[in-house]
Amino acid sequence: MLLAAFIIVALPITGGALNPARALSPVIFVKGNALGHVWVYVVADLLGGVLAAFAANYLNKDVDSATVTQALSGQKMTVQQFVDIAGLGQTNFANGQALTAFMFELVLTFLFVLVILIVTKSASVPAPLVIGLALTGGIYAFAQISGAHFNPAVSLAMAIQKRLSWLEFVGYVIAQLLGALVASLAVYGGISAYLKSLI
Repeated sequence: MLLAAFIIVALPITGGALNPARALSPVIFVKGNALGHVWVYVVADLLGGVLAAFAANYLNKDVDSATVTQALSGQKMTVQQFVDIAGLGQTNFANGQALTAFMFELVLTFLFVLVILIVTKSASVPAPLVIGLALTGGIYAFAQISGAHFNPAVSLAMAIQKRLSWLEFVGYVIAQLLGALVASLAVYGGISAYLKSLI
């Protein structure tokens, strides 16, 4: 729900755009000079990802030397061994699984951005809460498959922390941008008007 709080705070300033894919995608379909200033949002979001990665690295600087007591057996292991076993925040793939992760990032970013674009159009919907719940649900449901980033800034932070290779980072960003673009096409490109005509 931290995201909901950030959206509430940032809404009057940025429109709550805390995701570069979400910030870029509607620009193609919106009239006016939106493209002229969208780079500010994208740079700010990516800078936030970089700062978060460095903050996490600083706060976890002793991770390689620390030990974790395994709750059930009492055996000791390094934090890195624990992370490798539990898969916490990791996005390491076996052969052939990276493509599956990219596809999940594309589809889930599409769904996430679609939720954002739809709920922010209505004043009667508590958009920050709905967006926070959508993100939370997506992370709980799909973190084991792709890491559930849905956001190039998150993928950048993971790449800086070496939890995602730079090649995989490029694949993630392409998938996320495509997912956001298709969501924007659905909302602004006429697909939504067509679906409304069917109802």
